[in-house]
Amino acid sequence: MTEHQKANRIKYLIEYITGWEYKYGSKAPAKMYEELKRLESEEQTDRDKFIEERDAASKLRDELCWAVGYISDDPNLRVVSDRIEKALKEHDANRCQRWF
Repeated sequence: MTEHQKANRIKYLIEYITGWEYKYGSKAPAKMYEELKRLESEEQTDRDKFIEERDAASKLRDELCWAVGYISDDPNLRVVSDRIEKALKEHDANRCQRWF
């Protein structure tokens, strides 16, 4: 779960709990309080950090690939396109392949 998803889930749980208390005049189910407490005190694991970093790198790579395609037709920007393509190929070669 990314930090953004975690923040959204915490917001949802708070709204759920307050809505329940307002509507029914009693406490919400205990599992909601437990999940909220767990999420608020939870540290991000190494796996969560890795997934977040991997997703960010993938998005950046997608944008760079789009930029290469967009500027490759302009002869004045061909040098830039070639440098980006070279950097992307080197990035592929330098990646830790054991994760995949």
